[in-house]
Amino acid sequence: MVIATKAQVACLGLIYFAATPVCAQTTPAAAEYFEKEIRPVFADKCYGCHSSKLKSPMGGLALDTKAGLKRGGNGGPVIIAGEPASSRLLQALTYKQTDLRMPLTGKLPDEKIAAFEKWIAAGAPDPREDTKDTTNAAPAAAKRGMDVETGRKW
Repeated sequence: MVIATKAQVACLGLIYFAATPVCAQTTPAAAEYFEKEIRPVFADKCYGCHSSKLKSPMGGLALDTKAGLKRGGNGGPVIIAGEPASSRLLQALTYKQTDLRMPLTGKLPDEKIAAFEKWIAAGAPDPREDTKDTTNAAPAAAKRGMDVETGRKW
């Protein structure tokens, strides 16, 4: 049996917290913004390929649930709350990278991309209830920080 000191537990908690993508608290105004500007684009342009209702969502990414959005896809998190430039979702929407362009049907209008940028900069608040994500794909999340075994040795 390994017994950790309070300092070790606190340090591991901070490492876990720093490595976990966090979405901002949802205020009524943020919920309205999400429902008016973000969810309609997801529903119209993304859910066809990135839904938890699909047997195998493209890239392991399900955008129709809060849990799926927080978890991300096979390449790890797609949103870094508060950091639009670092968020893979925004990179895909802007079509600046030749190997990462979404939606496949064509680039969104600039005002829609700006809405996503504003949403991510505000912390990507998502008013949807955390429901069980039924995605069958289990993406390999990008590893950040130290693993449990390294933490135990520390």
